[in-house]
Amino acid sequence: MFLSKRMEAETRREKSAIGRRGICRAGARREGTRQTTTGMTSPGSRCTSAVVATQRIDSAMKYGADRPYADPQAASCKLVEITAGIEPVQDGRIYIELVNTPFLKADGSGAEVSAGAERAVERGWLELRESGTYVRITKAGSDLFPR
Repeated sequence: MFLSKRMEAETRREKSAIGRRGICRAGARREGTRQTTTGMTSPGSRCTSAVVATQRIDSAMKYGADRPYADPQAASCKLVEITAGIEPVQDGRIYIELVNTPFLKADGSGAEVSAGAERAVERGWLELRESGTYVRITKAGSDLFPR
């Protein structure tokens, strides 16, 4: 019993010290911060235990660099370029993993591969097998990037 009262007293002291220093449980200073939860708390307000992230208000906004194949047209051109450089296995078939790997290594993403493949099929540059296992380059596609 004595031990539990002692632990409660220490916990109260720690909580009051934290409140005096202006630091919430998440370790963020109250002044000049914005705490995002389901809503926001204003600077100087009490901390909540449901703090998800703490951001500096005065920090500069950083934007990511533009992705090279975010445009489906650019992605489809790159896919056709890669496909034109691969030797077909049989009956003009080129396995999709032989196209995906170089595209992903050229800073592409899976979503950009899908968008580029759809655009290339719409333009008539590639034929995509319905199961997605291989593609065929069409005459229009091979004319874009001759070997």
